[in-house]
Amino acid sequence: MRAARQPTETQQTASCEGSPRQWKCKKDMKSTTRSEKETIILDVSGHIDIGTSPGLRKTMLKWLKSTDRLAVNLAAVKYIDSSGIASLLEIFKEARENRKKFVLFGLTAAVREVLQLTRLTGVFEIYESEGDALNGGTPIRPY
Repeated sequence: MRAARQPTETQQTASCEGSPRQWKCKKDMKSTTRSEKETIILDVSGHIDIGTSPGLRKTMLKWLKSTDRLAVNLAAVKYIDSSGIASLLEIFKEARENRKKFVLFGLTAAVREVLQLTRLTGVFEIYESEGDALNGGTPIRPY
């Protein structure tokens, strides 16, 4: 049995640029990791976009290499763009090639909508809650 890991935290910030008439925007993404039932759980919050997805990809790859099961909690993600979806797909592919488990849970309405529009709800193993993801609950069916 593996020793419990201390939670770790990563924070990424992306700044928007534009004319003085446009709103200034600062998009943050934060991720923390913890271990439960031989699963590494990555809690993600904020915006997953072109500015923050490379850091998230790197974090997910790092943890996937050290575990047989990676679960990503998206309950606090406010926005995800195509680069964020590409990062999730890359990790999904890496997990499958290495016979590891990669699951998503706690999708916000924004994340769920993007996955539905791209018809990826049937590709990922998605659960409503952390409990379902950790305890072998029934995955959400594709919409």
